[in-house]
Amino acid sequence: MALPININELINGRVIANEKSFGLPLALWEIAQEFKLADIIDSYIIKQSGEYPVSQYIIIGAINRVCEAKSKEAIPEWLKTTSLCSRLKIEPHLFNSQNYWNNYELVISEKEAKKQREEIER
Repeated sequence: MALPININELINGRVIANEKSFGLPLALWEIAQEFKLADIIDSYIIKQSGEYPVSQYIIIGAINRVCEAKSKEAIPEWLKTTSLCSRLKIEPHLFNSQNYWNNYELVISEKEAKKQREEIER
């Protein structure tokens, strides 16, 4: 896996990093990808809202809880301390509390998803 930073900058102290802020978030992201978690989450989303899929908000929120539990309001600042921004090419300011709530409102129950899929198939 390629490092999202220049190793010389890390050695010379220009980049402040610890294994938790760089390794753990990316490892958890990779696990979510391996289990196709985004596909599972998005199967319960009838419509998407905003710049990023709802699943990305949910997965990043869960990773935040594991690594360094922050409020939804503080997630943009936390994201800046991780390698997720550069790896996923995301803009941390878009992961603010209002966007989280807007996206979470789009998640529906399994029963509702089944009903809507049946209606679409008719």
